[in-house]
Amino acid sequence: MEPVVSVRGLSKRYGTVEALSGVGLDAQSGEVLALVGPNGAGKTTLLKSLAGLVTPDAGTVWVDGRAAFCGSGERSLFWRLTPEQSLRFFTGLSGREPVVVEDRATRALIDFDLNGESKRPVGTASAGIRQRVNLARLFAVPEALLLFDEPTQIRAAASAEAFWSLARKEAEAGRAV
Repeated sequence: MEPVVSVRGLSKRYGTVEALSGVGLDAQSGEVLALVGPNGAGKTTLLKSLAGLVTPDAGTVWVDGRAAFCGSGERSLFWRLTPEQSLRFFTGLSGREPVVVEDRATRALIDFDLNGESKRPVGTASAGIRQRVNLARLFAVPEALLLFDEPTQIRAAASAEAFWSLARKEAEAGRAV
């Protein structure tokens, strides 16, 4: 089986700091992988390299199709849009038919318990709500590879378990998370 992601000999330096050194990994569809390590270990740099947001100094990154990336910050959302508008916008970028966009956005609102928050701007919501919208927008897109940077960083334990449950469900559907 061909991997969804293949990384070989990946290295990246920021000045004198070596963020990545000879990293290699493969990820198959249907897998949920987690990177664990201390702050500064290069986890975010690796994820951003997979998403095409950081150019490595050496090595190769191969991704079958497009990857969807969710950073740990909240600034990847448009704060004037509502959660509902945000999910439709980001899902619409995938180029899918409007009916598919609507269906996936609606499902993400339900999966992340955002229906009660769906009509007010993201910028007026709590940090927890913004994080749920940020995560929901990735689950809503139809890409084969979903990349999350610290997805349970500010979530309650029950919400974190719900996230991992959704991640396993998406893997069972053939996506790599």
